[in-house]
Amino acid sequence: MTAQTPEAWIYLYIGLVVLAVCSFAYWIYFPRLTSAARRIATVMLVAQLLIIAVGLWRQPLYARGWSAWHLDYELNIPTSLASAQLAMVAATALISAWLSPGPRLYRAYLAGTGILFVFLAWEEFFPARNASWDWALYYTAMGMTYAGITAIMAAFAPKPQRLWLICMLAGLALSGAGGAGALGLEQLRYEPICTELGFWKQGRCMVFAMEETLEFLGIWLTLVAVLGQLSQIKPVLPLSAKRILLSVPGLVFISLTLYSFSR
Repeated sequence: MTAQTPEAWIYLYIGLVVLAVCSFAYWIYFPRLTSAARRIATVMLVAQLLIIAVGLWRQPLYARGWSAWHLDYELNIPTSLASAQLAMVAATALISAWLSPGPRLYRAYLAGTGILFVFLAWEEFFPARNASWDWALYYTAMGMTYAGITAIMAAFAPKPQRLWLICMLAGLALSGAGGAGALGLEQLRYEPICTELGFWKQGRCMVFAMEETLEFLGIWLTLVAVLGQLSQIKPVLPLSAKRILLSVPGLVFISLTLYSFSR
């Protein structure tokens, strides 16, 4: 693969996006996280970057066992990790709502965030996208509604809290760019267009790599946002909350991975 191939440009694009998002998060937000929150966010970031790297490994499409790592497949290791990360966001938001001494409206927002991300974690692994109803329309409406509520909360929040809500909005925008096909990425998947651009490889359009990377990094930013709010609410977590927070992603990832292998 030479530096001039379309495939190389996709890898360069992914590298630049990862660098930009990580620089943004580590420069602005990481210094404000507790040490435990920093470790959690870093472990989750490293895990998803490893998954992306393995998923982009240049193997034959139908090589034995490779589908378990393919970024564009469902019910496999990448979707297990994506669901685990969404579940981590949900658990962090719900714990924050439980521990927060703040106004009821803010606690309700955190609880609603937790409930929403429980649903998203389930849907990521067991998608309803093949159902007869227009899932794209409903998901877009749900995402825009939640983003609107978050923006209103940010407008009236104290400055330290507003910083994390802006991070949440950035994560939602980034994940939406991958998931909803914004920036025209979804349109590039059509075989004639994809072939013309040189992205069509082994029966699939390589654009999926860009979409999945944006989704992973966007949800990671939302995780940083809720970890930041929890760091503000309770710098030292009760032991029970800490155990829940640390066990949720591992349990979800292992359970879903075992389920995917059993099918």
